[in-house]
Order: sequence, then structure tokens, then C-alpha cells
Amino acid sequence: GLENSSLSEGSGTQEFDVDCTENPAALSEAYLANKFTQNISFLIVGSCYGDITVPRVEGEAAAQVHGQVIFITGADESATLVDNDLTGNINLWASFGGGLYLRDLAVVTSGGIPVAFSRNGHGSVINVTISRSDGEAYAGVYVQEGGQVYLGDVVINGFESGIAGRNGAVIRSVGDISITDVNTGISMQNS
Repeated sequence: GLENSSLSEGSGTQEFDVDCTENPAALSEAYLANKFTQNISFLIVGSCYGDITVPRVEGEAAAQVHGQVIFITGADESATLVDNDLTGNINLWASFGGGLYLRDLAVVTSGGIPVAFSRNGHGSVINVTISRSDGEAYAGVYVQEGGQVYLGDVVINGFESGIAGRNGAVIRSVGDISITDVNTGISMQNS
């Protein structure tokens, strides 16, 4: 079940340096220890598991935090988000008015949708490479139901659709976007 709690007070951003070099779950562990923080920023090194909201401890309740803003930035060229060992996905969503801001890193997945913005979620993907390693991954970036995202200096490789927008998606380019080895580069429906 979902854990029910409110966000922590205050408008400041809590910042964490996360080294996943020896422990790919370090980003998930740092997020879960602070999951009710309104604005949370991670500076990562190494290959970190995505799908950070999935509990790492058996019996721990899952949480969906409405309005939370998450920043994940790479500290160096090793910064990579990879499929979570528990779910096989990266599955990072900005939803219910929350934000997701990715910068200066790589995303490598075989899961369905690694990066998504939905239900008035907002954010940006800047200087990021998103690649499918294998599997049936649908879209590198998926935006739906009023989600809004800025994309700049993005490389997307190996998906069914590079960028997919549905039902009121707002996608803005603020830099180069390269989409290769996909069936459909950009797919927009009712957006």
C-alpha cells in the first residue's frame, strides 16, 4: 500500500551528493530516506538505479508524493541512471504538479518509459543522453495530460518513439535534440 504523509515544511531545497560507484542503490536509498521533502536535489556519480520511489526494504510502504520537485544532476561523465534491480525500469515521473529536472547525465534502459511528465508535472531534460539497451522500451521521453518539459542538448537513441506527447502535452526545445534508431522520432496526439 501507499504510505500517507505530508511534505516537510519550508521552501528550501535539500541537496545530497550521491556516489553510486560501489552501491547502485545509493540514489534510491537517499531518496527514500528523504521522500517527504518538498524540493530535493541529487548530485550523482556512477551508475545509479532509477525507479527511486520503489522501497528497498521488504514491508516498507511505497509513497507517491504530490507536488514534489526532484533534481538529478551528474557530477561527472560517469553519472548514469540505469534500470532498478527490483523493477527492471528507470520509471522517473513528474506528476500531480511535481517536477523532474535531469541534467548532465546518461539514462540507459530496457524498461518501458524512463522519463515522463504527466498531470501538470513539469521539468527539464538538459544535456542528457537517453538510450535503450535492449527490450521493448516505448519512448525516451513521454509527456501526457498537461505535463510540460523543456528539452535541450538531448540525444535519444533506440526507442519505438523518441519523444511521445499525448492529451495536452507541452514540449519545448531549448537546444539541440538528436533522435536516432527509432520507429517514430516525435509522436504527438491531441497536444
